[in-house]
Formats: sequence, structure tokens, C-alpha cells
Amino acid sequence: MPALLMRLEAQTYPHDGFECIVVNDGSTDNTASILKLWKSNIELHVITHLICYGRSYSRNAGWQKARGEIVVFLDADMIPAETWLEEFDVVFATNGLDVVSGGISNASATSPNGQHPHAIFDLLQSERVLPHTGDSQSSLWTFGAFASNLAVRRSFLDRINGFNPFFPRFEDIELNLRLWEAGARYSHAHRAAAQHIVMSDEDPLNQWFTSEDITRLFVRHPYRSVLLAAVCGRVGKIAGSGEGSELLDLVREVYGAAPSTDCRYTIEEAIHAGRYRAYLTSENGKPILERGLSMGLYTEVIDGVHYFDMQHTMNWLARCSEARLEQYPLPLTAYQHTPYQRTLQPRDAIAFHCHGTYEITVPGDILAKFKGGAKINIPVPIEHPSQRNIVISNCFPADLLDSSRVRQGMILRQPLSAGSEEIVKIAYDFEYDIFEHVPAEAQAVNKTDAYIDDAYLRHGLPDAFMDQATSILHRVIPDNTADTYYKVRSVFNWAWSNFEFVEFSLASFELLNTGYGGCGAMVKLVISLLRVAGIPCREQSGTFYGDGYYTGPSMSYLQQTIGSSPFMHTWAEFYTPEREWTPICEFESPTRLTFLTMLSEEDRQKVMHESQRRCQAIFGSISPFRTYGSEQANRLPTYPIVKSDQGWHADPDLTAATLHSVRCHMEQI
Repeated sequence: MPALLMRLEAQTYPHDGFECIVVNDGSTDNTASILKLWKSNIELHVITHLICYGRSYSRNAGWQKARGEIVVFLDADMIPAETWLEEFDVVFATNGLDVVSGGISNASATSPNGQHPHAIFDLLQSERVLPHTGDSQSSLWTFGAFASNLAVRRSFLDRINGFNPFFPRFEDIELNLRLWEAGARYSHAHRAAAQHIVMSDEDPLNQWFTSEDITRLFVRHPYRSVLLAAVCGRVGKIAGSGEGSELLDLVREVYGAAPSTDCRYTIEEAIHAGRYRAYLTSENGKPILERGLSMGLYTEVIDGVHYFDMQHTMNWLARCSEARLEQYPLPLTAYQHTPYQRTLQPRDAIAFHCHGTYEITVPGDILAKFKGGAKINIPVPIEHPSQRNIVISNCFPADLLDSSRVRQGMILRQPLSAGSEEIVKIAYDFEYDIFEHVPAEAQAVNKTDAYIDDAYLRHGLPDAFMDQATSILHRVIPDNTADTYYKVRSVFNWAWSNFEFVEFSLASFELLNTGYGGCGAMVKLVISLLRVAGIPCREQSGTFYGDGYYTGPSMSYLQQTIGSSPFMHTWAEFYTPEREWTPICEFESPTRLTFLTMLSEEDRQKVMHESQRRCQAIFGSISPFRTYGSEQANRLPTYPIVKSDQGWHADPDLTAATLHSVRCHMEQI
């Protein structure tokens, strides 16, 4: 640390033109005392973390405090040249760039010649720079700009929200991928140099990806370049231009594992499959997916035809497609207030009488391939304090509500059999009354002490994840004496800002490692964190008519999903004696609403503003535009399962052909 500080004080760049922010991330050596006693001739600020929060969180804390237009990151084991900042300034001033990586050389603390004893260590550094020259927006730049010596325009850090705290390794590569998606222009400033002091026990093979690192990157950024870079870092060269499965085979050969893919959809089939989940249409779908191909979106090519993996493609569309805004303009991202949500007067709360149909359809020719037939679990509306007077009628088939198969708001293992019909159908009609939630403290009623089941306090986190959970709570709720409502809101705001919606099947506690998952997994983890904090919490599921908003006393909705039921939508409720059960409402990460790469800066700022406004508006409130169902809809499969010699399992073709449709008409009462 003293050597680094002295070199910063020796910079040739004017000292009144920069500030230095040191983040002490829970160090256990003498760093804190050195910084406390250091008398500097430069503007020096120190941020101290009592415990270690990691590189991403610490770098974010640093740049968010910075005031300059250009933010330069430098690790504590780097010794910069005296002209370091001056050289960065020259490159930014003359080339109109957004991200510039500085030169890095490696020196061992023990090697007599000052070089790391393993040649591969330096090879990994040099190979990641060579391919990038000539194109300031090449995706290969994302693997050649290291946060240990990196300069970035502040405006781009604001745009993408900085480093991802869920990346313990290669957080700089993930940052670069988002900067590149957002249109950043790159270059390398070799003369903005710093020397990396390498400890003798560093294994060079540990300097590059593991199979877990590849998956963590590829799920968020499903590009061929991620796989190419993975192989390059291990074999010491760029891995050619192998297409599709050949490239995955090479990754598997080098690492022993590779991300799972299922590339079976042509571009036309991908557009069809994406019409419900990504708002693709026949007009916008092809240009959007062709743009993905030009960015290197992963596909497999057979006879010149690109075949898409829909899970990875949907994840990419959620990040990089403006299709949702094309079909539903900016007001979709704003939370549309009901009269009560505008006034907070209980007399303005609204209620509706609802009636509609839940229908599941499967093409008969596809179902006929499975001689043993198929079975499916089907949710039904349930009684809830906000949903009453339920009637289910006109079932097809007529015995759909056979009492032997109905459990906890689910019709279990309903047979699906192909006959002569072109379309095999299961359906029922429903009606119910739904009432807008009003907190108990706002109602003129006497509250009684409620019995809280112990199950609502059991967090269910494995022991291996408890340290991460308590670290997050310590960071998010620094004042443990705060009231429950404040604690819940703090956890919710943190989760809203940090989790990414990704269609990927993971246990909820794995989000502590990955930071991504479906809305159900996100809700479950927030519930677990709140229970660790001693706050009773429970899960709720149902269909949310999220594309609509309050327009008057009569409204109609159609909610459709492929494969699984719309009743899988999940939210949470927490309990306080003053407010009783209070909803946290829909969990939808702003990542899904910002489309960081494709909007103009003006539209991007509007969407970010509306997303944050929605975050604030929905906490403690919940719209009545929904059908409450059983939480079992998120625990049991609601896609068809078929029987084979290996037992009951899902079939991808059958799942992709299964359409769930909920039609609901609401009349205000």
C-alpha cells in the first residue's frame, strides 16, 4: 500500500485534476492504520468496510463516490507508472472512447528476474489483447480489458449500474460484456502502464475460467465469444471459428463440462415461441434475432440454417430487445395506480366480480406420439382474504374436479390422451369476487393477535449459504433496531436492484451465488432472507394480468403461456402486528425493463425512472388484477409429463406445443 500511494502522489497529471478513493474492504492486515496515518499531497478519500464485501461491491462503492467524468480502477497490488493518468487522459481526449484498458506487466515478489515463473501467466495477459485492435466495438474487447487497470466513462457505469456483485471472479469481463452491449467504444493504452505484483503461490491455471464461471457468464451473455475465450484462456490461442456443437464439444473437452443447450428452433419457430414471452411479432422478430446473430448470439448451424436455443435466446431478448416497448409503450413500465393507490383512502379501494375460462390445448398429433399418454397438474382459483365466492363450472372433461385428484388448489395428474381430435383440450370456467388489499392499520377495525405458523419463520437455507445471507442482511440492514417495515423494504429494494430475471432452473438459494433466476426463485430467496432476519413471510401464487391496468369499471384480459401455467406467477407477503399480512407484490428486476443495449439514452432514462417508480409504488400494495392460486403451482410441474422406460419425465416437443390460456373479464362492484 505505501508503494502504491507514493506512486500516485508522483503522478505527472495535475494533482488538482484527480481524486483518489481507496476502498478498504474488511482488511485484516495493517492497511487501516497505514491509511489513517498517511499524510498525502493528493486528494485522498477512504471508504472502510468492517467486513469483506468483495471486489464488485467495493469497486461500486468507490466509483459511486467519485466526482470525475472518467473513473479509473486500479487494484492494490498494482504499481502505476508516473505518467499513468496522463497517458489515459491523452487517449480519452483524442479518440472519443468510452473504455480504455491500461498496460499490465507481471512481476513476481520472489522471482529473481522479476517475471512470473510460469509462461502461461503472461500468455493469458497478452493473448487477450491481440485480437482487439482495429475495431473499437468488437466483442473480443470484453475479454481484454481488466479492472485491475481500467478507465471507464462515468456515464456508462451509471447506465449499466456498475459491477455485478454476484461475480466473485471475472467480474470485469461481465462488466465489459454489458458495456459492449450498451455500445461502448474500446481501446488499449499500453503506455498507461501498471506493474502487477504477483504472489509466488498463484497458480496460473487459476487465472482463467472454471466450468462454473463459463456457465455464469453464458447464461447472462449467450455469445459464441464467451465460449471462444474460455478455450483460448486454457489452450493459449483463439479457438478458430468452430460453429455450434463443435465449439461446445471443445469447451467440454478442455473443461470437462459445458453449458447445456438445446438448439432446435429455426428463426421462424423462435419468433413463434417468443410471441408470449418476449413480445416478438412477425414484423419485429426477424430483425431482432438477426441483430442477435450479428452480435454472436449462440446458435447451431446445420446446412446453413441457424437453430436457436430458446432458453438462452429468451434470456438474451429480456436483456437486449426493445420488442416489449414496441408493442406496449413506456406506460407499461410505470405502475398504474388504482384510485386507492393514489389516495390511500380505504373508501377508494376497488373490488371486481370476475368470470373467465382456463384452457389448456395440445396438438393431437404430437400427443399421439406418446402411447402411454401424458399427465398434467392444473391450478384452480383458491379462497384468500382478497378473493372470495369462488365457483368453478363447465369442466371439460366433465370429471375434471374428481375429488380424488384435487389437493391444495391443484388438480393432480390429470390424464391427457390423444384421440381423433386435432386439438386436445382441458378447460374449466371460473368466477370469483376480488378485493383490493388495504393494510389493516388503515381500516377502522379492531385487530387481534394472529397465530403465526412456525413454518413462516423457517428459512430453509443450507448451512453453506448462511454466511452469504447474513452478510447481505448486514449490508442491507445496517440498523438492526429499525422497524420491520423498514427492514423488509430495504431487502426488497436490494433484491429489485440486483437480481436479474433469467429463465433458468435453479434452487432459490443458488441465487446467492448467481444473482439470476425466475421470479419464483427470486421471491423464495427474499422470503428466506426475511425469515433469517426473524420476519414472518409466506409465498403466494396466481395469474397476474400484468399487461393491463385500471382503465375503468369493466376490463378483459388474456394471459397465455407456453409449457407451464400462468398460475406460476409468484409474490410474497410479510407479517407485522400493525399491518397484518402485507404484500410485497410482483418481483420483476429492472433489468427486464431497461433494455440497456437498444434504446436511445432518452428512452433508457425514462424506462429506468419508471422502473424505480414502480419499485416504490408496489411495495406494501398489490393490484387486484389477478387470480389467486395455490403456491403448489410453483412446486409441482404444470407442464405435461410422459411415461417411458425411465419413468415419468417432461418431453421438450410436448412442452413447447402446450398452450395455457386464461381469459378473465372483470366488472367493478
